Amino acid sequence: MLEKSVLAARIAHAIANSPYSQEGVAREFGITEQAVSGWVRTGKIGKGKLPKLAELTGMPLEYFLVENVSVS
Repeated sequence: MLEKSVLAARIAHAIANSPYSQEGVAREFGITEQAVSGWVRTGKIGKGKLPKLAELTGMPLEYFLVENVSVS
């Protein structure tokens, strides 16, 4: 898994470049916006949530898992 700071930056980037706001992502997961904000700040997210986050943001799952991944 990626270093937490790298994962945090990738989560922030993925959400910012998706049709969802942090609030929208929170709604889709059934959690608070503060929890999603925590993911963006700290990179602490359960691995089980990553497939759904990838689906929502349109990013490949590997973007959140692999250090050297190219995204077009």
